[in-house]
Amino acid sequence: MRVSVDDLDMTAFVVFAILLASLTTRALMIYRRTSKFEPFIQNPAILLGLILVLTSVVLVSSRTLRIAILAGAILSFGIYSRAIYVFDPATWSDVLPVTKEAVQVVLSGGNVYTHIFRSSEPPGQPFKYGPFEPLFYVPFHVLFGDLRIAELFSSTVVMILIFSLGRFVGYDKTLIPLAIFSSWGLNITSTGAGVNDDTAGMLTFLSLMLLVLAQRRRSKLLGATSSIILGLSICFKLFPALFAPFIILLLFNLKKAAPIDWKHYLTILTATLLGLSLPYLLVSPEPYLRNLFSANVDRIAELGPLSYQWHIWYSILNRDFFFYMPAVLNMDVNALIFMVPKIMLTISLATIVLLLILTRGVVSLTRTICYGVISWFVLLITGPWFPGSFFGFIAPFICTLPILDLAWGERTRTQAML
Repeated sequence: MRVSVDDLDMTAFVVFAILLASLTTRALMIYRRTSKFEPFIQNPAILLGLILVLTSVVLVSSRTLRIAILAGAILSFGIYSRAIYVFDPATWSDVLPVTKEAVQVVLSGGNVYTHIFRSSEPPGQPFKYGPFEPLFYVPFHVLFGDLRIAELFSSTVVMILIFSLGRFVGYDKTLIPLAIFSSWGLNITSTGAGVNDDTAGMLTFLSLMLLVLAQRRRSKLLGATSSIILGLSICFKLFPALFAPFIILLLFNLKKAAPIDWKHYLTILTATLLGLSLPYLLVSPEPYLRNLFSANVDRIAELGPLSYQWHIWYSILNRDFFFYMPAVLNMDVNALIFMVPKIMLTISLATIVLLLILTRGVVSLTRTICYGVISWFVLLITGPWFPGSFFGFIAPFICTLPILDLAWGERTRTQAML
């Protein structure tokens, strides 16, 4: 038995606090909405288990065993807290039935971009996701019938990937990022609702982890695989496209120190995008491009009294805002509705261009991913469509920012400090 306290004891207390805060916050949110406590929160065995983990880490002598106990508890907490939502038939989202219908269209040999979706809200909405989105869910539809299992799988993969960074940075340094992701409330509920943001984040994060591994092993094959996975993630949902330019610029800045030449990375990425898009570009180019690009741009550029009902600002920007503003500015409401989204979109694009310019000479992976995260936030936060489920995509990157440069390698960290 140990007779002194070390850094891992404090890590255990921080992990305990993070998980306990997640339990308490979700309990209060559910109670405010339903006046009932969630059974998972009510169960005293959960709290008892966390206390036992904490005391075990303090008492056990072996550092390896203590890390294993903490990591096991965090993974179990993350998987179980998501699973109770996944297997709750009351948990639902408007994305889930559309994805299920898209999978059925693909299995029947149909075209998701010309198909009229009856399950969308309202019916007849275009399919706004990439061609890889329904393909990814096919195995889960065939094996389980419930596509929410795919989101549980994706979240579990992210947790494993975060912990695997310990090979390069020390497993003790991954515990707090892992605990934050494991208990990320919006990610837990979006997993249970079957929203596809978790899988989009997992694919992009997997691409990033493969690039880190390629840098560590000096492997061009792993670098090429990272590019393919990034292409698949963009063909799943368009969010990863905001990260792609920064990653390519990072490889360009590294020059001979890069695991793969930036031209090869870009070529493989482009080939992956074209390979998945080509069938639709040949058969139905107009519906494919309209659904994938025009429909998504409309989400950013449209504005009206009901626009912000799916935005994180909805709790403080109520619909009356859109009627008060024209009176305050002495403007016609239609002129305001026409002008505001254009101004917002211009500011967003200008910010992204500025960040791309700032990436010149950057060899830090953390800084590169920070620019991608900022671009993502700026583009969405100024537009009218930003539901909380979108955080399921960005969560893995936020949680691992402090340790990415440690994993990226000593050589590039030294260059980043110069």
